[in-house]
Amino acid sequence: SSNMLKQGLQEFVMNALNRLQTLWEDMGIVKVQQEERIKKVKDLVEQLMEQMIAEEEDLRDSLEERIHEHMSNIQELCKELTLPAYEPVEEYLVLQLESHLRQKLQQLRVKKAERLSVLQELEHQQAMLTKALGVSSHPKPAGSVPTEDELNTLRHYVDGLELQKNSNFKVFVAYKEQIEACFQILGVGPETEFEREVIFNNEKLCLSDDGLLKVEELLKEVQFKKEKAEATCQRLRSELEAMWNLLQVPENERKEFAAKTQSYQKSVEEALTSELKRLAQVRKDNIKWLIIPIRNEIEGYWGKSYYGQEQRKAFSPFYNDEYTEDVLVEHERELERMKGYYDQYCKLFSLVAKWEQSWKMFLEFEQKAADPNRFANRGGNLLKEEKERAKLQKMLPKLEEELAVQVGEWEEAQGCKFLVDGCNFLAYISMQHERNREREKQERQLRKDKSEDVSNITRTAQKRPFIGTLLGSKIRKVICSLCTR
Repeated sequence: SSNMLKQGLQEFVMNALNRLQTLWEDMGIVKVQQEERIKKVKDLVEQLMEQMIAEEEDLRDSLEERIHEHMSNIQELCKELTLPAYEPVEEYLVLQLESHLRQKLQQLRVKKAERLSVLQELEHQQAMLTKALGVSSHPKPAGSVPTEDELNTLRHYVDGLELQKNSNFKVFVAYKEQIEACFQILGVGPETEFEREVIFNNEKLCLSDDGLLKVEELLKEVQFKKEKAEATCQRLRSELEAMWNLLQVPENERKEFAAKTQSYQKSVEEALTSELKRLAQVRKDNIKWLIIPIRNEIEGYWGKSYYGQEQRKAFSPFYNDEYTEDVLVEHERELERMKGYYDQYCKLFSLVAKWEQSWKMFLEFEQKAADPNRFANRGGNLLKEEKERAKLQKMLPKLEEELAVQVGEWEEAQGCKFLVDGCNFLAYISMQHERNREREKQERQLRKDKSEDVSNITRTAQKRPFIGTLLGSKIRKVICSLCTR
């Protein structure tokens, strides 16, 4: 304890003085000189003690000064950090208070440094994101040191920019991949500075909404070029296919050329154009042998479309013996026209063919029915023929009714009568029925005359149902109205 230290110090001094006095006495120093020497010892001790007291007082003053300085700095930092003014919660002596305040000051300085570091990092991120997105920065903090709320607000703003950048970048990558795909299909690369930036220097691009809009416009532009190239190549391939068919180019030659021109690149378009020009010259050199197959094809469509002679003569180039490019072009146009015409009314033409075949079969059954020997040696054929004949009797009126509707629509669309081999078809049907009725009438009269002349015939031929019922009154009215229009 301090008391023991003091007692020890006193004992040390007394022992030291006793030893000095013993030395002095041994040396024969007189009392007066001993007193002088003791006084010097006293002065030295007093001087040392005064020096030590002064040093300790300086230390105390220094501690108090540092305490004041620490408190001042602490209050300033609390103000910068928007913290309440600091007051020690405990009673401290000077030395402990200085140590406590020094630690507190260090804590506040670390907090300030951390906030400034976070602010610097967030502002750096914000600068890069705002530049990339072309948007404005968040307002700076009001004070020299941001508050926690200000840092959180800025952090939330930066996070939002990061999300927007990532979203815009995904859109950009999707656009870029489509642009690259179009370039690959077209066989070209980026030509303009902007195209090179999109493909190679993505970091220079602004991922703002306006920037993405420019990339989207570029995508639409290259897509238009691609679609145009595809349409052009498809058209050229269709023309080439038609030319191959016209010139009867062997299949192996077609496949060999097609294998080399699969894409839609500019070189392919040029190759297709060049091949068409070459074949056009071949066509020009062999016009006669090109026109003749087309004439045969046209004649086939005339037959399937039931064209009469007058209708066929209307296409005068068909009968032209001069084989020129113009004649070939006219034949190609007529063939296309006949194809379109036949395709448009193929249902009507099929009905006409079906009626003609059915009517022919019906007349054959009628002739067989009029044969007096039809019951002899026929086996099961007679029953089969009667069933077929009955089936035709039911089918023909329905078929003729459908034909009347189809012909009516055709005549309304064409503005003229529907002819088959130059004859009004509905009138032709009506005439066929009239002839059949007249024939039956004559056959009945003939059988009646024979019955009167031949007395050994004991019974007359059994009468059959009147065929006139085939063309019902409703159908006859429709046909008649169409025939008289």
